[in-house]
Amino acid sequence: MLTKAYPELQNQRGLYDQIANDLHSRGLTGTDSLHTMMSGSGVYARRSTALGQDFLKFITAPGAMA
Repeated sequence: MLTKAYPELQNQRGLYDQIANDLHSRGLTGTDSLHTMMSGSGVYARRSTALGQDFLKFITAPGAMA
């Protein structure tokens, strides 16, 4: 799914695996791997933690990057 949405990541598994691992190790996501089987509805399930949600709110708030 990831490379379908972002074709530029094709053949970049090491890069996106490291990013997923980093996000997980910092407590921002609840999973450290992008290579799992899931149901059709599971693809759309939230993977971010409460801390991850707070971080996303912070970086997307108006004026956050000003």
